[in-house]
Amino acid sequence: MIAYRITTLAFATLLATGCLTGPDQPAFEIAYRGELGSTGGIIAMTPDGSNGRVLVTPTEGPGCPSFSPDGRKIAFAGSTTNRIAIIDVPSRAETWLTSGWCPTWSPDGAQLAFFRGPISAPNGWGLYVMNIDGTGLRELAPDGFDTGGLDWSPDGRWLAVSTYSEGRLLFVDAATGARRLPSPARVLLGFQPAWAPDGQQVAYVTGTPAQGQEIWLIDISDGTVRQVTHSPTDATPYHNYRPRWSPDGTMIVYWRIGPVTSPGRSDPHIVLVGVDGIERSWKAATPILGDQPFWRRSP
Repeated sequence: MIAYRITTLAFATLLATGCLTGPDQPAFEIAYRGELGSTGGIIAMTPDGSNGRVLVTPTEGPGCPSFSPDGRKIAFAGSTTNRIAIIDVPSRAETWLTSGWCPTWSPDGAQLAFFRGPISAPNGWGLYVMNIDGTGLRELAPDGFDTGGLDWSPDGRWLAVSTYSEGRLLFVDAATGARRLPSPARVLLGFQPAWAPDGQQVAYVTGTPAQGQEIWLIDISDGTVRQVTHSPTDATPYHNYRPRWSPDGTMIVYWRIGPVTSPGRSDPHIVLVGVDGIERSWKAATPILGDQPFWRRSP
């Protein structure tokens, strides 16, 4: 398995500058769904948890949001209508496109992959791809998938998804709908997959509501797996969701339901962990309440 390393000094510099790439490369920040004061919507902050601000407040609660590669637009699903929309961050203008859930930008910014199906979805939801203006709709599968999340491979060829009935991770060809396992050496049970920036690993969630849900990594070349998050053995199990890689591949941001500030409290909150399994502390050393985090390129 490819191992990533980041020194304590390098990480401290990263948090201080808010940069996750080289000095001549664009900076990135963390965004998530939450509230600041009495205003809710999509919140952005620097990687150390400071400088939080409300980016946009969509007319409907943003479900499963995803930023465009240039950081200027957000695709999301309306929380009450299951319609897909794109909101332009600078102008706040919303464009509503079609029915569906969990729209996810392609690496080149030209397409959205998403799920579609009836609310009950007895056989799982279908998988679709369309252009960002709503044209060119293509059905890759009519049903069979869990709507917890999907992600494009960095080269734009594959969509990482989870099946509805068995909960297996699969890769689906974004052009043909052909399917393959994440690794020829292993069948994995999990959901909410996320591709590493170099395309060599996939983060995913696995576990049960009773025993807790943790984030793992799989090396897609040889099927090696490794656990990244660990619930305390003497506490209520954590439930960790929706991992998303930092652009440099050294950290994963996700959201957790589990004890935060006092016994029994389980507000959803944002967590940052290195691929070494060590959680990073926020600058204010207090929980950041919210969910569905992702990385945003600073325009």
